[in-house]
Amino acid sequence: MNNQPFDRLIELTMAEVQSMPAARSPRWTQSEKNFLQTHLVWTDVQIGEALGRSPVGVKIKRQRMYLQVVSKVPGWLTANKARDLLGMNDTRPVIGWIRKGLIAGKQVGLTEQRRWILPLNGLRSFVADPKNWVHFNKDKVQDPELRRLIHLGEKRFKDEWLTTRQAADLLGLTTRDVTRCIKLSRLHGVQSHNRDGRKHVNETPRWAYWFVLKSEVLAMPAIKPRGHALPEPSADMLNFIRLAARVGLSAERIGRLVERSAETIVHYVGDYRNIKIEDWRQYRGKFPSLDRAARAYARGRASNLQLTALARILTLQARNAGLRKVRRPAGRVSIRSIDALSARLRAHNIEPYL
Repeated sequence: MNNQPFDRLIELTMAEVQSMPAARSPRWTQSEKNFLQTHLVWTDVQIGEALGRSPVGVKIKRQRMYLQVVSKVPGWLTANKARDLLGMNDTRPVIGWIRKGLIAGKQVGLTEQRRWILPLNGLRSFVADPKNWVHFNKDKVQDPELRRLIHLGEKRFKDEWLTTRQAADLLGLTTRDVTRCIKLSRLHGVQSHNRDGRKHVNETPRWAYWFVLKSEVLAMPAIKPRGHALPEPSADMLNFIRLAARVGLSAERIGRLVERSAETIVHYVGDYRNIKIEDWRQYRGKFPSLDRAARAYARGRASNLQLTALARILTLQARNAGLRKVRRPAGRVSIRSIDALSARLRAHNIEPYL
């Protein structure tokens, strides 16, 4: 069969298509240019959807007009960038400062892709002001310029913000005594509401940190403590503190349990690695996670994390008993591993702390 006429028809059709002029986008009107200039806080996709143009076309036109999106304009930062400069792990506190009016900033973009931005000079002013240091940890700031401003502020400030726990240790009182002095206006305190930024500005936080100036604490006249002062810990408390440290609780966690600061706990504990572990079950109420782990193990339903905690306890117990060859199971800990550790302890007439 001869296909030459058909092939000739295809060639003529392709030649006609190729000779047709390519479809061009309509010229940008002045109103569209004005819209582009006034909506730089939007993304190219959002502007394109509003004007009926492609994101690529919007980007090309913006570049030809020498325009930049607001988040990339020198002098402006996104909340995420400010978080990184401050050495923080969460963006919510930065957004909370903007919402509270502590720092200038605004939310830009459409509902689907809204972003928080703030001026760099506003962040610098915020960081350099000592009264704002209660809202973030200035020692974790990463940016060299911000650290320089903080250093200059420290030279002018010549003071230090203390928590109620630190002030209580300095005065030999309890945190309740310090809080009572604040509420009776004997000591000026500042609260940092919603420091982690989890709640919105219109939500009432359940509690907030109190901060006081060290100079005012030292200048405050002696007061009679209500309740108990902070004497040296009893033998039972000291045993609990050392046991908690040996089990693996942090100094901050132990301090909350016994109403002491983390620095005081470190002083009490010393080198916790040489502390012999005791039966934690006498403080079962203070170790709820261990209690849940032991109960779950007894039912045969303990998780890997719970089994790992129990393996740590049994290994320390074996070492204190002189069984140096007993080691914590490598890799994933199983119920069979805990059974084996318990059996080795019982073989030496040692009742496991389970």
